[in-house]
Amino acid sequence: MVTASSAPKFHIFFKCEAHQAPMPFATRVNDRAGEMVQIAERIDPMRHTRIPISALLSLAALLLSGFSAAITRSPDEHPARVAVSIENYAFEPDPISIVAGTTVVWTNHDEVAHSVVSNDKLFSSPELEVNRSFEFTFKRAGTFSYFCSIHPEMKGKVIVK
Repeated sequence: MVTASSAPKFHIFFKCEAHQAPMPFATRVNDRAGEMVQIAERIDPMRHTRIPISALLSLAALLLSGFSAAITRSPDEHPARVAVSIENYAFEPDPISIVAGTTVVWTNHDEVAHSVVSNDKLFSSPELEVNRSFEFTFKRAGTFSYFCSIHPEMKGKVIVK
């Protein structure tokens, strides 16, 4: 018995007087109640190949913008998160340069508590005990200096482009 999934499928072509070109017909096999039935239908090549120019232009713009972004940026160049370690009474690395939209995560690896407070009061962490973190997302460009309110001699800087 031949089933629809195992039956061979093929196309038949004939010469169309109006188009002067071969016009395809498709055949499908339908296995209902053990009978094999062939159904032929005309495939209009113009209907299947016409794509509106606006759709092509939109697709081209989308692809070009995606490729442009991929070409101009590397994954290392614009990370979504940047880590700053607090250890030995210092912020490391310092200074850091990021792009707007990047989140900076400060993690305390010292044996004593620290904090992270910006000079302009844009952000302020609670006391960070050992292995605790604080994060802030920089949404606009600028230079942001910060310090530890517990140990004011500890200073750092974030440069947002």
